[in-house]
Amino acid sequence: MCFTFDSYLVAGFTPIKKGNCFDNPIYRPEGMRGFIINLTVAGIGVITTNNGEFLCKKGDLLIFPPDIIHHYARWERSDRWEHYWIYFFPRPFWITWLNWGQNDKDVGILSLGDSDDFFNIKALFIETIQRFSQNNHLSEAMAMNTLERIILEGVYCQSDTLESKKDPRIKEICDYLESNIESDVSIDELAEQVFLSPSRLSHLFKSEMGQTLNMWRESQRITKAKILLQTSSNSISDIASLIGYNDPFYFSKIFKRHCGSSPSSYRTNYFTSNKKIK
Repeated sequence: MCFTFDSYLVAGFTPIKKGNCFDNPIYRPEGMRGFIINLTVAGIGVITTNNGEFLCKKGDLLIFPPDIIHHYARWERSDRWEHYWIYFFPRPFWITWLNWGQNDKDVGILSLGDSDDFFNIKALFIETIQRFSQNNHLSEAMAMNTLERIILEGVYCQSDTLESKKDPRIKEICDYLESNIESDVSIDELAEQVFLSPSRLSHLFKSEMGQTLNMWRESQRITKAKILLQTSSNSISDIASLIGYNDPFYFSKIFKRHCGSSPSSYRTNYFTSNKKIK
């Protein structure tokens, strides 16, 4: 199956066995724009980043932050590597849950072994894939809801080591931007709110969130636009204004880059899908 990674959530299962059609290395020299969460259920895989390589085995739950250069494949000494995976852009309030204990290869890792936690999380991966595959007007929302449970289960399993790892100043900035999505507040003004220099805020935000502040704000605006397209009769121009874009043509360009279709096409497809399942 061929996947495109222009949605806010994409999920799948890759059953790599020696010599089968999946048994090819995956190279991501620029990383990915979103996060990837990966659960190995059989065999052994080898993950390579700029800082070296490591093996992942059954029960290993990995989180790849955005922009982390990585490559992966079946380990040559293993006859298989079967893993579930989800590619996603997090909701704003998830940020305190995503800074898992990273290994020295820049990847978050939680080793569950054959524990009950492993089987619970595996079931949630399967449910997420099922929700993602349903192709109706609620499928993405329900898949995101199940993904949130996966992330929370992971946090719960390592709650003693994750306490307060996220910088509270970054959470404050994210909360402010989410509540003032239409504002064109500058990085200088945001930095002043949390008593940092603009350059320090930019560096810290990228370090904590895996993407620049402006990229993060843009993704939140597009998320809000999708909700408005689904739930209101506002014109495209009005929606653009409500989320901070004075130029509706520029908004449409940004929206298409994120979602693969224009705002008007997205709205039409949404309501067409909605009618089909009634």
